[in-house]
Amino acid sequence: MVGNASERVSRAAHNAVVDAAYQNTGLLLEALSSPRRSTRKGLIAILESMDIKDPDIVRFARGRTRQAYENMAAAALLNRQPGGAATDLLQDHLKQQARVDVEIILRVLAAHDSTGRIRILARTLFYEDKRKADNSLEALDSLLPQTVFRPLLPLLEEVDQDRAARIAGKFFKLSDFGDLSDLIDYIVGRGQWLELTLLLTVLGEHPSHQDDSAVHDRLRRALGPLSDGYHLKHMHPSLQRKDRKERSMEPTISLTDKILLVRDIDVFSDLSVSELAAVASVTEAVSHPANQVVIQEGDRGETMFLVVKGQV
Repeated sequence: MVGNASERVSRAAHNAVVDAAYQNTGLLLEALSSPRRSTRKGLIAILESMDIKDPDIVRFARGRTRQAYENMAAAALLNRQPGGAATDLLQDHLKQQARVDVEIILRVLAAHDSTGRIRILARTLFYEDKRKADNSLEALDSLLPQTVFRPLLPLLEEVDQDRAARIAGKFFKLSDFGDLSDLIDYIVGRGQWLELTLLLTVLGEHPSHQDDSAVHDRLRRALGPLSDGYHLKHMHPSLQRKDRKERSMEPTISLTDKILLVRDIDVFSDLSVSELAAVASVTEAVSHPANQVVIQEGDRGETMFLVVKGQV
């Protein structure tokens, strides 16, 4: 409710939590794992109004830093695999999620810094001007507990996924990422529909897993409860349980292919994989016979068309 599109509903949810006789700080911090940006924004606003104790902040920051490293380690595993577009998309998504983890840590730290310095420094950390970024890192070193700053530093310096995976062992005991089976366990455990959907397509790019019905069934079962099976339609057409004749008659484009097509449009090219997926998931593949009028001058513009095959 906090991230509801209705400002009235969102504000009512905000006030209900803030005015409650008891707030579960740990649960609110844990809820920042939500994939919805609007929900995270609403939760940050709530946390800013609360008096959270330092140990809770340190515990959250370290836990979220560990999660960022695991995302980078998972991306490093994908980087070692032969694969195609889906493998690259999932790898990009996991690295972007690690970046989101870092940004959330900084926002929570800034929300409870009475001096306001962390908020100012956080704005300059990802500047292209390396000197400014280095100065900000030096200042953060003096503001944050070392148990928070030291493991966070490599991520703030934006080391690549392979180096991050090696560095992580100095600070945390991470999940093992030896092969794709470990990645499958990790993605299923995270329970994010986009990652599960992309992973299904990734497995289709790997000969050793293409016909592994047990793994495909496991991922389908994990996907089902996320939205009453809605997102199952976005997996690779060859993995959908439909009558073969019915499947051959429908225009089918996998979510991976939709994301790649949407990313080629200039206005969407700078979006993250999760943002591209949000756009792609509301698109519909349609097929028109030759010489059919699809749109004509003077029609009310309510739809964006992307021509995948053929011409208009």
